[in-house]
Amino acid sequence: MGASSSQMIAVVIDDDAAERSSVIEVLARAGLAVHSVSPATAVESVRRYSPVVTVLGIDIPDADGFEIARRIRADSATYLVVLSTRSAQSDVILGYQSGADCYMTKPLRPLELRARVEAMLRRARRS
Repeated sequence: MGASSSQMIAVVIDDDAAERSSVIEVLARAGLAVHSVSPATAVESVRRYSPVVTVLGIDIPDADGFEIARRIRADSATYLVVLSTRSAQSDVILGYQSGADCYMTKPLRPLELRARVEAMLRRARRS
């Protein structure tokens, strides 16, 4: 999707097609230009698009989603929303320690995701 120079950008990384579609729809309705990328290109894509918000589905087969989160955070000040099927306190804490600004459990609650993203966007991000 193309974005005008003034439109904020979001990147979505999730291998679950249904969840990815839902997240894209939520972010687009919030007025963001959305780029959906694969976990393999996640860090490079965040670097390239400089998104204001990145939504990362952390439950990635054959990859460490928490490590992807750490690598994104090391490189970017993007707001990082982590989606996961894991709800144990230790997983939530690991998500935040990996750089998440928000940790949400699946199944996705679209209205809550939009409210959380809009709340983040109301505050200036510090690099």
